[in-house]
Amino acid sequence: MTESPYLDPLVLGRRLRHHRKKADLTLDDLGERVGKPGPYLSLLENGKKEPKLQLILDLAGALGVELDELIDTRPPTHRDRLEIALLRAQDSSFFESLDLPTIKPSAKLDNETLGHIVGLHEQLQKKSGLGSANSVEIKRANGIVTEWLTSLGGYLQPVEEEAAEALATSGYAGEGPFTSRNLIDLTSRAGFAISPIDDMPSFARSIIDLDNHRIYIAQRNELKTRQARKAILQTLAGFLLDHEQLPDLETFLRQRVETAYFAAAVLVPESAVLPRLDMAKENHDLNVEDVKELFYVSYEMAAWRTANLLTRHFDMTSHLIVSDEAGSVVKGYANDDAPVPRDSFGGMETQKLCR
Repeated sequence: MTESPYLDPLVLGRRLRHHRKKADLTLDDLGERVGKPGPYLSLLENGKKEPKLQLILDLAGALGVELDELIDTRPPTHRDRLEIALLRAQDSSFFESLDLPTIKPSAKLDNETLGHIVGLHEQLQKKSGLGSANSVEIKRANGIVTEWLTSLGGYLQPVEEEAAEALATSGYAGEGPFTSRNLIDLTSRAGFAISPIDDMPSFARSIIDLDNHRIYIAQRNELKTRQARKAILQTLAGFLLDHEQLPDLETFLRQRVETAYFAAAVLVPESAVLPRLDMAKENHDLNVEDVKELFYVSYEMAAWRTANLLTRHFDMTSHLIVSDEAGSVVKGYANDDAPVPRDSFGGMETQKLCR
């Protein structure tokens, strides 16, 4: 039997699909043989479920293959290897920090293009200084950053000050959403110009030209949209906060937090939202949805911003957790002693939530 400390659901799913198609069976056909519905087997093939050992044995028997063939740790084909590499790259905290939409590795994406995309992900990670970091190093660094953020109550005073200066520079009126006019003025004063273009790749929200100091965004994304504003502000944050270009792992993760924080602090200004939070608290009517609608931001950003400011100004603690469909924590924060899942270094990312 192939030795492996665990069965990778993605690889196992691909090998299951490979052998099922090789046997010319549909999901329902195979399901009848092992006593499982087709939709359940589809979840297995997509790495969304982890089967019990007995089911793996039943599947191997139903497909007429040796158990070793099904639980081999290698993807069955070159195409599967590329698709798995893309899925893993897009499931990383590094990819999340890039603020890019995900790409589904569908049949429409040919092998050459898929290979180029996977290669770009690998090079981006190497250029970021994370290419040689292993999972233990990443967890350790993430734990340090989590402890740092928690010690500050989730409130970053220097970033707040930079955001307040940016708001003043942009001509922000002092209440309501940060407008496209504000964004253009701020970008201009930072030495950049925003250029909408028609032929932006579908997988990108913005492209930065450092030599010519231009930020390209897709023509389809108007500046008033949430995605465009956030992407441009996060880009500017690196310059306004004087971030290192080639940071070590811990510094990279810290800068990622500061970048996201800056965008939120500009889009949901402290001076504009505090009076409303104070009034809502007095009326026992605190609602993240109100912040979301008033400042035209995502629910997630409104929630993080509300939590930051409630802790700082009203001594109200809380916890926030974002997870994927499988129940793995993508990002999280807690300062209220809630029993949230953590690894041995104190981080929540990749930990499993209770179902």
